[in-house]
Amino acid sequence: MPLPEDTILENRYRIDSLLAYGGMGAVYRAYDTNLQVAVAIKENYFTTPQAVEQFKKEALILARLRHPSLPHVLQHFTNEGQQYLVMEFIPGLNLWEQIKTQHSPFSEEQALRWILQICGAVEYLHSQDPPILHRDIKPQNIKLMPDGQVVLVDFGVAKIGAEDARTATGARGVTPGFSPPEQYSASSSSPASDVYALGATLYALLTATRPPDSVSLAIGETEYLPPDKINPKIRGEVAAAIRWAMQPRRTDRPQTAAAWRTQLEAIPTSAEKADAQPASTAPPAPPAAQPASTPAPAIQPQSRPAPAPSSEGPICNQCGKTNRPEVRFCEYCGSALHTSPPTSGTGPVCTECGKSNRSGVLFCEHCGSRIAPEQASQTEGSICQACGLQNRAGIRFCEECGQPIV
Repeated sequence: MPLPEDTILENRYRIDSLLAYGGMGAVYRAYDTNLQVAVAIKENYFTTPQAVEQFKKEALILARLRHPSLPHVLQHFTNEGQQYLVMEFIPGLNLWEQIKTQHSPFSEEQALRWILQICGAVEYLHSQDPPILHRDIKPQNIKLMPDGQVVLVDFGVAKIGAEDARTATGARGVTPGFSPPEQYSASSSSPASDVYALGATLYALLTATRPPDSVSLAIGETEYLPPDKINPKIRGEVAAAIRWAMQPRRTDRPQTAAAWRTQLEAIPTSAEKADAQPASTAPPAPPAAQPASTPAPAIQPQSRPAPAPSSEGPICNQCGKTNRPEVRFCEYCGSALHTSPPTSGTGPVCTECGKSNRSGVLFCEHCGSRIAPEQASQTEGSICQACGLQNRAGIRFCEECGQPIV
């Protein structure tokens, strides 16, 4: 049962209100009568001797953390067999509450700025010795400070130790839509588990919608709905990054928060795209048409079957795979490739940068912006069973939705 208001713990902390309550414990807003400041207190309901000892050891590690996007852990103690973790209180609404208040998603620019800050905090946690996995990243656990800094709160289910360790502060917890499949079972978590939650969190911030459940995705019970299908303002590069992070199979995701952050940082901002636009909006005179067999930049796939044969082309700094010549966005992971701009063609003109592309391309070969499907001429190829689009011959992943072509 939750503690009643005005309960005094450790002759110091006065319980003011209940913030959250569940089967594993409760979170309270309390008042530190010694320092005369508000604090957050996490109560853990697991009281076995092993859980108490593990809680103490992990609380000491959490107390050493110092990062602008993480609250300070101030103290831990037990009282009448219950375990408590005292943390800095972060005031204000969490990001999910803000979405519900404004009845709309956040802008892409704002959401990316926040998720990059949280990526930094998660990288910091993973870099500890031993590594710390948060295991409960979601918009409800991210609060916005008055100075614009976001803070990742609630270490109630954080796990400290090697990948095969299974003890945790609190217990193993899952949040449908944000937890990867491995957190639903006895399987060990890893940094890639937090990456899944980061991707799902960005999905929610940009769509104001709870992401699909990972287990349902893994067993094929639910189809992945790309976020840009819910919110057309989301660019293809951002949607591809989210899809990569939210792969149900752990080995198909970025293995570290740093790897995923690198992909996000490679996406140009709206201001950078505007600066890259030519003074004249008229498209340049096209040269001779390129061969019809030249591939379009691939969309991030949901799975990674054996790659199609490729001739020597640019090597992706992110995944290390060799791509076909003239491809500027990796056909395996969707990351931007550091290559010189391709020769313009006689195909669709990009509305973002004003340059013409080769026929059939759905992502601009110059700036990576999405090209409207009706602009891209299609040559005869396979029809995607997921979205019904007819793709060009030789395409292995649908140019519209990224699903594997059967």
